[in-house]
Amino acid sequence: MSRRHELLAPGLRSPISRFCIIFAAALSICQPLARSYTPVTVGGSFTLTAPDGTTVTDETYRGKWLLVFFGYTSCPDICPTTLSSIAAAIEELGPDAAKLQPLFIT
Repeated sequence: MSRRHELLAPGLRSPISRFCIIFAAALSICQPLARSYTPVTVGGSFTLTAPDGTTVTDETYRGKWLLVFFGYTSCPDICPTTLSSIAAAIEELGPDAAKLQPLFIT
């Protein structure tokens, strides 16, 4: 065995191992170009119809934080559990709960 092969770890002596190392090194320099992303804005104006038929907009809840939950009116599993969790979280807010308006959108 040549001196060169003695210096390599036993697993690196095969041609397949060497190829894999060279291939991995080549792939590591082939990174995608850096892209710039525009920040996403959250929120904005909206118009909704309340259950009683009245129209509500973002102005209706001006000055309050909105907690929006999208669900179904006939959702026997997840919706009631989630609504119960939301109610418990609102109760934990105490007096600060007045600053929050939950909205269930279906």
